[in-house]
Amino acid sequence: MHSDIYPLIRKYIEGLDENGLTNLRRGKLQPVIDYGVTELREGGQLSLNFICTHNSRRSQFAQVWAECISTYYGLSGVNCYSGGTEATALYGKVSEVLKEHGFRLNSNGGGKNPLYFVRFSYSAPPSVLFSKEHGDFYNPESGFAAVMVCSDADSNCPHVPGADRRFSLPYEDPGDYDATEIQLQKYRECSRLIATEMKYLFSSIKNA
Repeated sequence: MHSDIYPLIRKYIEGLDENGLTNLRRGKLQPVIDYGVTELREGGQLSLNFICTHNSRRSQFAQVWAECISTYYGLSGVNCYSGGTEATALYGKVSEVLKEHGFRLNSNGGGKNPLYFVRFSYSAPPSVLFSKEHGDFYNPESGFAAVMVCSDADSNCPHVPGADRRFSLPYEDPGDYDATEIQLQKYRECSRLIATEMKYLFSSIKNA
């Protein structure tokens, strides 16, 4: 395991229970696992672009947790990105929950769609978060898998240019609970489920 992961995050990851995942979710994750194993064995590189409509909530959680947990398992050559069918901004509750987990966020503070540098390790490079369309220059043009994390993006993006593969891995939108009393709870639940599934994904790749 990667010893440089911040202790609070490492403790959180170790407390995640993949045994609670349903067979349905394991079935959705298996093709991504198979793809990851093949890519790392044959080319030494695995690039995943997590896509949802606004690139503001679920896809950002997925990018950060995928980068963090692949590092936790000592997997080199894993590159994670996120994008949307349109650009908006990282939603505030996402950054709030990430800080609760122990991530350290720094922002350039500029404009309506600021850039965030999210650190989870003393030595690994930070995740770079900002809202963007999936074809943005920051994301890879080819040689990646598109992982659709919302049903809306899944239906509105039947083809993702440059993607080798396209996987459906939808999550409930915590934004549906904005302006409700359980808003923060739902963001925490979303983050935890995504983290749990990324732990299952990368532990399976590591042990393949």
